[in-house]
Amino acid sequence: MLRWRSVTLHANSWFVKLMTRFLTVVTLLAAFNFFSFFYLKEKIHDQIIRHNELNIRHTVEGYENHIRRTVDSILHLMQDAGFAANLNTLRHVGLNQGYDRMKAVQEELKKLHAHPFLYLENVIIHFKHDRYVLEKEGTSDAERMFTRYYASEAYQLEDWVRLFDESFQFKILPAADFTEMSARFVNPKGRLLPVVVKLFPYEDLYFIAMLDADKLFNTYHYTSEAAFYILDANGRPVYASSSDASIALPAAPRTKSTVRRGDYYYFYQEGNQTGFTYVTIAATKNISAQLLQLNLVLITLLIAAVVISVMTS
Repeated sequence: MLRWRSVTLHANSWFVKLMTRFLTVVTLLAAFNFFSFFYLKEKIHDQIIRHNELNIRHTVEGYENHIRRTVDSILHLMQDAGFAANLNTLRHVGLNQGYDRMKAVQEELKKLHAHPFLYLENVIIHFKHDRYVLEKEGTSDAERMFTRYYASEAYQLEDWVRLFDESFQFKILPAADFTEMSARFVNPKGRLLPVVVKLFPYEDLYFIAMLDADKLFNTYHYTSEAAFYILDANGRPVYASSSDASIALPAAPRTKSTVRRGDYYYFYQEGNQTGFTYVTIAATKNISAQLLQLNLVLITLLIAAVVISVMTS
């Protein structure tokens, strides 16, 4: 018959010393993982903020460069003496009987429209004196163009006529939905961003470059989860990726590019070419969700390290 002998553990015994050392190692390992967890959590939070700041910077550079290329492309047309002469004739097309000049100008507009990276839906020349427009598809009187072919609730014919009296080289109007309407069908043209360009010294004509606003957004903004706005100098929206009216846009701060207010982070940057303020809005819950995933991973690793250490001991 086997008899069990009681084992008395003494503080100075080899087993107790060995177990104490193992537990010390486990404690140090757990403490290291614990502090690493909070350190990495703070670092990754900063990296998420940094990522959004870089995103708004790249977005602003993309938009500003695109608008500059669009304006320069129109201004470049005037370097062609033939185009400039034809355009000058078309300023008083009825008086000059210059209808034969339209086709040559129209061909240049078609070439400009065909540029693959300008995202031009159309290029329109609006003439004041004969109240007509010329675009890649042909000519039309101004009233028909802006009430049927490019109709929008945001713009009336008077708004386009008023631009003749304003002094600017180029002006970006707020994006709006445009529609072609006829008795038989309604054809949505999408959300367009009108860029109006005047050519010195002509005050009686201007170009309208209709940019595809949503293509611009999808090309230059890399985060689809964050709401995006472009504001003019008066704080009015020029473009908005979100129609969520519950998000109130605070005034842009002068000293900070990133502000947290309530449940949102606001990332601001001003454009050098346009003077517009670009804003990305990220909900704190989205950032918290990313950190929660990190928390689960680190806690799992911590528990696994402690369990394996105890079992090994």
